[in-house]
Amino acid sequence: DRRAFTVNVTAIACIYDEDDENERAAALSAARMNLAFYASTPSYRVTLDVHGWGDLQPELNALSKAGKWADMAAQITDEMVDTLTVRGTPENAAAIIASRYEGIADRVALSLPGSVRPELLGRLLDASDLTP
Repeated sequence: DRRAFTVNVTAIACIYDEDDENERAAALSAARMNLAFYASTPSYRVTLDVHGWGDLQPELNALSKAGKWADMAAQITDEMVDTLTVRGTPENAAAIIASRYEGIADRVALSLPGSVRPELLGRLLDASDLTP
C-alpha cells in the first residue's frame, strides 16, 4: 500500500534572482560543476542514457581522472541543466518542483551547489507548498 511508505526526492537546485546576472552565472556554474561530477561516475550513466547523453559519461570520467574540472563543467549544456536540475528564480523553481514531483514525491529536498542567499530560499518557500 502506497500509504505505507514515504517517497523522498532530492533535486539539484540552481536558484538565482532574475535581476542579478552575477548571481545567475555563479548558480549556473555551480550547477554545471555538480552535474559534471555526478555524470562522471559510471553508476550515473543510466540517468544520462535516459536522455540520450550516455556517451558523455566516459568522457567526463576521463576528464575527472585528469583533474580537468573546468573542462568537465563546460560539457554540461543548458539543456542538461534544465532537464536535470530545478533552475530559475525562486518562483520558477517552485513551479518546476510542483510540476515534476507533485503526486510522485511526498518530500523534496534540494541540493544547493554553491551558495544561495536565505532571501531566495524564503521566496522559494513562499511560492510553494513546501515547508522547511
